[in-house]
Amino acid sequence: AGPVRRFLEVGTTLLALKSYLGERTLIVPQVRTELEVVQNWTGHAALKLILNASPPWPSEVEVPDIAGLEDDIETVRLSLAKPGEPQTKHIGEAATIVVARLLGIPLLGMDDGDARRIGRANGIPSVNSAVIAAEMVVRGQLSESDGFQVYDAATPAQVGAAEWNELMIEGDADLQTAPGVCRPVLTRW
Repeated sequence: AGPVRRFLEVGTTLLALKSYLGERTLIVPQVRTELEVVQNWTGHAALKLILNASPPWPSEVEVPDIAGLEDDIETVRLSLAKPGEPQTKHIGEAATIVVARLLGIPLLGMDDGDARRIGRANGIPSVNSAVIAAEMVVRGQLSESDGFQVYDAATPAQVGAAEWNELMIEGDADLQTAPGVCRPVLTRW
């Protein structure tokens, strides 16, 4: 839910994200529930619009009914949980990692650094909201002002304009050498 939330925080950038990623984006049922219930989606017109569209965006992945799947999700959730956190915390990230591994999903979009680390340990690379925003700016799909606002919302307080400018330069260089791919260059968040 992280990338959806970050883009939702900045004007109409969620609609730009939807347009940019299109049908390539899938979510697990647990993340859809988080967006609908936990995030109070009725208060956000853009989120309500995309979740109620026909078809809804992001599309919900068909999760196979496999014995032990819920146990696998809980194992990953427990590896993300800190003492005292509620049992519902990290369920979306855990389900995303387990289902992506099961279905061979090639790339995760998530902001939780620990979840991204576990995804990589399971052979699934990831990008965060900051990198997605930068890639969209480099490709002309988002204004630099909006891109920086998403980037700023998705990165720690000590990360700022200097790192954003570095990312823009690297992203532009990547685009020049491989127009079809903008590699994720910032993976520390």
